[in-house]
Amino acid sequence: AVALAYGRATLGLADALFAAGESSDDVTAALVDAQAYVEQAMEHAAPGDNEALLELGYIRLRRFADYMGALEIANSGLEATPDDGNLYLLRGLSSVWIYWYSKEEGDEMATSAAYANTVADYQKAVDLLPANETEALAQLAWLYGDGGEAVKAVDSAIEIVDRQEDPNFDLLYNLAKSYSIGRQFEASSKALEKMVSISAREISTRLKQEEDVDYVATELAWSVGPFVARQDQATARAILKAILAADPKSPEVW
Repeated sequence: AVALAYGRATLGLADALFAAGESSDDVTAALVDAQAYVEQAMEHAAPGDNEALLELGYIRLRRFADYMGALEIANSGLEATPDDGNLYLLRGLSSVWIYWYSKEEGDEMATSAAYANTVADYQKAVDLLPANETEALAQLAWLYGDGGEAVKAVDSAIEIVDRQEDPNFDLLYNLAKSYSIGRQFEASSKALEKMVSISAREISTRLKQEEDVDYVATELAWSVGPFVARQDQATARAILKAILAADPKSPEVW
């Protein structure tokens, strides 16, 4: 516990040095010291106590951009404790780098495999971690969106809202806007439906803050199409009412 505390304090020192514009050598030296303290803590950790292991994994991933090293750490921890949701989250956050690089290089087979592995790890983390820990769901929403699975991205954002005592609709609204503009109306309509079912004001309040209210209002309004097609006039009207509450001037909305 003492070594882990020293490690975290030294990480704080590294952050302070970086913020102060100190040399990269000094920052790196502090990070190396922090890593050494955390490794000491790992040596004395009780079986099943992965706190220091996770800390080391995130040092490798976030401080040194060593995603393969972080991946190895996560895998080693999962061999001993296969039901640790935090380790699945760490592994997902590491393997998503493989997805990024494979996609950038145009390797479709490697991209597909990394995508599937990362989704599986995030989903396992969602299943194992407490309901109020929603980072894995947020990561899933991003990954699904990047992978062209818009409705699944919205489903993940909806699950975040469902798990929160005081829901934050920022992600859901941003997905609704993005998918409306991208003409992916099944996804955008689902996001808006969820928002209006809880609080229509959440839509109009955010819409009022847009730099171009008319443009965004017009794009969002197109998302009622799926409800009209299903003859769900009540939901379509509720969404349009929320959009009009932001007082857009565009005649296309009215």
